[in-house]
Amino acid sequence: MCKFKRQSQLIVPPQPIVAAVGSDIILPCHLKPAMDVTAETLEWTRFDLNLRFVLVWRDAQTEHPSYKGRTSLFTDELKRGNISLKLSKVQLSDQGTYTCNILDKQSSVELVVGAVSSPVISLAGTDRDRGGVMLDCESAGWYPEPEVLWLDAEGKLLSAGPPETVRGPDDLYTVSSRVTVEKRHSNSFTCRVQQKNTNLSRDAHIHVPEGFFPVQSSSSPLFIVLAVTVAELTEGQQKLTEGQQKLTEGLQELREGQQKLTEGQQKLTEGQQKLTEGLQELTKRLQVETRLQEMTEGLQEKTEGLKQLRDQVKERVEEVEGELAENKKELEAVETEITEREKKFDKPQELLTRKENLFKAQWKLKETKKNYEKLKMKIEQLHCTWKHRSFLITLLGLSQEVGRPRPVMAMVGEDVVLPCQLDPPVDAVSMTIEWARPDLDPRFVHVWHDGQELLDDQNEAYKGRASLLADALKHGDISLKLSKVRTSDDGRYRCYIPTLSQEHFVQLLVGAVSSPVISLAGTDRDRGGVMLDCESAGWYPEPEVLWLDAEGKLLSAGPPETVRGPDDLYTVSSRVTVEKRHSNSFTCRVQQKNTNLSRDAHIHLPANSVGLLV
Repeated sequence: MCKFKRQSQLIVPPQPIVAAVGSDIILPCHLKPAMDVTAETLEWTRFDLNLRFVLVWRDAQTEHPSYKGRTSLFTDELKRGNISLKLSKVQLSDQGTYTCNILDKQSSVELVVGAVSSPVISLAGTDRDRGGVMLDCESAGWYPEPEVLWLDAEGKLLSAGPPETVRGPDDLYTVSSRVTVEKRHSNSFTCRVQQKNTNLSRDAHIHVPEGFFPVQSSSSPLFIVLAVTVAELTEGQQKLTEGQQKLTEGLQELREGQQKLTEGQQKLTEGQQKLTEGLQELTKRLQVETRLQEMTEGLQEKTEGLKQLRDQVKERVEEVEGELAENKKELEAVETEITEREKKFDKPQELLTRKENLFKAQWKLKETKKNYEKLKMKIEQLHCTWKHRSFLITLLGLSQEVGRPRPVMAMVGEDVVLPCQLDPPVDAVSMTIEWARPDLDPRFVHVWHDGQELLDDQNEAYKGRASLLADALKHGDISLKLSKVRTSDDGRYRCYIPTLSQEHFVQLLVGAVSSPVISLAGTDRDRGGVMLDCESAGWYPEPEVLWLDAEGKLLSAGPPETVRGPDDLYTVSSRVTVEKRHSNSFTCRVQQKNTNLSRDAHIHLPANSVGLLV
């Protein structure tokens, strides 16, 4: 205990921990040098609470009422001095200073809680005097209070009126701001809502076509009038265009039907291809699982058989020992009788023969016992061997109970750890550990041998980016850390220990995302609608684009255009024509199915801007 107090230090991060409302967060705290604190009393406290104890660990854990069911420790890590606190489903009230206490030592870490949401830009009307368009930006559900900025395409600040801020009963802020923009080179504008203390921000983008800017001269015969309402259109204009609209709608429905048929056939083909690939992968997995199951069942049968044989040998050895004891008593009795007869000068020829036979039987029993002892030792060795082989099967997580491991997901530019753990944990510092990708040449990603890295045969793509967790090797953790992940890192990795002849595979999925931008492309006079463009660059793998209305229903749009750049990242774009609806709010969603990543952009069109042309 004195050694603990004198030498160990509590290590916590100096910078605040930032968490979003509803997320899970870890408040780090560990002892250096590491030591087992499972039997110690430790506390996590907040001195600004009436009951300052957030969590107390003393053989079991006790929680503060407001943290009930949301706090936990990494109990398996306590033996290594890791006393970090995991806080689930973070709330606004969780913000504060947390103190980690154990015996006479304590350290504090600051938790900053934030809530964010995507802003929405809508067209508010026109300013004829200035020849500009008024844009509104609104975003709800922020904490702490954010600020609103308007930027042009070059990132320069635009002059806007003071923002309006409303704090709701849930302590979340809703902010809105209006700006009048005039015609510029690109006519692209950004509304940015940000919090300075949490460094969190969200952007919304809009592109305003030149035709949406009012013309100050009344002599221009054709321009888009944003302020016109449906009531101002004359009955004569409606009747004149009614027939043409119905014809156009019929043709459009026909085109949409053909397009949906084509898309359906394409999706069917893709689905059949994915089904075939899935069946092939499933077949491979089933073959591996069947083999593992057969090996496990075989090991269990052989272990049970060895146990039974060992018990039989034990019983036979005990029987032989009993026979030896009886033989010894009988031999002693015969020797005593021989001695008595020799004293009387009687010839004990019959007894001498019996004595000789007893000696031979005793010698045979001893040989039998010796042979059974050898057999017993061999059975013990076989039992250890089968037990060791059973250990090797579960060593790298390959037992059938584990099931198919989940892929590891990483974003481009991030660091990621590919897990591989010896179970039970043994010191792997002096082992040979190979991490490889079978689809590469050379295949080696990282090789560790006898306490040092071997870089001669390492693939150039991983130079300086692949490493093992050196401090964790002694605990059987042979996971691989990849730094600054690239799209080319996507693939199947093999963790292999040659001395154990065992391997484990990890699938790495690499993704890259970016926020889409919606722009106004113009109007469709025939349908009385507005054309919207959506574009998003910097995605991996290839994403898909969806258009949704305010109720979340899919809108019919043309096929998206996809371009793959020299950096292997995809740029996608899509156009849709929208007609007047109840709310006139629309969403462009770009998503990847295999990574479950998506990004949305929103736009709101005033009722008098949708398809009203003069």
